[in-house]
Amino acid sequence: MEPLEGRLCASCGRGLDASAMFCSRCGAPASATPPSAPSKWYHNVWFVLAMLFLVLGPFGLPLVWKNPRFSRHVKLLLIVLTVAYTLCLIYGTIATVRVMLNHFSQLNALSAF
Repeated sequence: MEPLEGRLCASCGRGLDASAMFCSRCGAPASATPPSAPSKWYHNVWFVLAMLFLVLGPFGLPLVWKNPRFSRHVKLLLIVLTVAYTLCLIYGTIATVRVMLNHFSQLNALSAF
C-alpha cells in the first residue's frame, strides 16, 4: 500500500497507508491529530498592540503582518491607525519645537536689553 498524500503520523511524520490504524515506524495511532504548536510569545495580541502604539510605532508593523491571530482586515486597520497615530505624533513634535523656538527667541530678545 502506498501512503496517501498529506496523511502523516502525528508523532514521527512518516507517511501513513490509507488503511493504517497505527504508524508502522513508531506505533502511534493514525487518527491522532498532530499537537498544535505553542503560540509564540510575540503573537500575543496585547504585546503587539503595546509595541505598535507605545514603543515601535511603524517599525512594529512586521509584528502585525506575521501575527496569525489578526485577520487581513484587522491588519489593514492597524496599519491605517499606526500611520495616523505616527502622523499625529510628528505634527505634535513639530508644533512643540516651534513653540520652544519661539519662547527661546523671546528669552534672547529679553536678555539683549
